[in-house]
Amino acid sequence: MAAALFQARAADRLPDWQVSSAGVRAQAGTAAPNEVKVALQARSVELGPHEPTLLTREIVDGANLIIAMERNHLVEVVALAPRSFGRTFLLAEIVSLAERHGPRLGGEVVGTWLERLHAGRRPADVLRLDSSFDIDDPYGGAAGDYERCAARLDELVTALAAVLAGEHAPAKN
Repeated sequence: MAAALFQARAADRLPDWQVSSAGVRAQAGTAAPNEVKVALQARSVELGPHEPTLLTREIVDGANLIIAMERNHLVEVVALAPRSFGRTFLLAEIVSLAERHGPRLGGEVVGTWLERLHAGRRPADVLRLDSSFDIDDPYGGAAGDYERCAARLDELVTALAAVLAGEHAPAKN
């Protein structure tokens, strides 16, 4: 859901960005639950063709920015590729850091902006973040769980798209 929402919200702001999704426990051949499609359609976003992809070191090494939904996912990414910590963030964490340190400056390379956000950040700091920074996977839950997750993701990816494009994040609802 997050990748589809981000792609939709960033399309006009960041037209050259390539967005992909990979999971630490993705299983090939599993279809996205219908609740995902319904939650996205409620936001005028189509999932499109989707094949779950297992996260690999090659994927991590090739990414400029890695967004995790939960702390345990971030830990697994960094365990897979330790040098990725400076460009691996929780979605809610990077939005919070951008609110504190400011959006990407005009012409600023993404890596330089991430260095600004990452300055002084340590793995232990991420592990101590309040649990509200985690976005729980609604998989197997009720339709309302998917809807709540999609609403939170939409708010956060909209803010992320804005700060990556050099805008200030929209006010929270």
